[in-house]
Amino acid sequence: MIDTNQNSELRKLIVDNLAETKMLREEIISVRRFMKTRTIISIIWIIVVLLPTILAIFYIPALFKDVTGNNKDILNLLQGLM
Repeated sequence: MIDTNQNSELRKLIVDNLAETKMLREEIISVRRFMKTRTIISIIWIIVVLLPTILAIFYIPALFKDVTGNNKDILNLLQGLM
C-alpha cells in the first residue's frame, strides 16, 4: 500500500508533468505556425521569382527571333528602296 508521502509525491510529479506538457503543446503550436508561414512564403517566392524566370527562358529566344526577323524584313525593304 502506498503511504501518503509517496501519494503526494506522485501527485506533484503528475502536476509537473501536465504543466510541462502544456508548455510543449504551446511550443509545438508556435513551430507549426512558423512552418505554415514559411511554406506560404516559399510558395509566394516560387510564384514571384522562379515562375517568371522559367517562362522567360522559354519565351525570350522566340521573342528575339521575332524581333530579328522583323528587322531583317525592314532592312531588306530599305535596301530595295536605295
